[in-house]
Amino acid sequence: MPDRLPGYQFWQQETAAGYQREAEVTLSVFEALNDTHREHPLSALLGTRVIGWLMVKL
Repeated sequence: MPDRLPGYQFWQQETAAGYQREAEVTLSVFEALNDTHREHPLSALLGTRVIGWLMVKL
């Protein structure tokens, strides 16, 4: 199994110098089943969190 799962690669280009340029979008969802809870009795209530990344390699 790879260290990380690949995102959705939507742009790839080879430059005149032979380098590869690319961009990909990745989305992560934490607590997707809406299981609200507290990590510590005095902490805030945690719910669903969605995080997205746009990665560009030039």
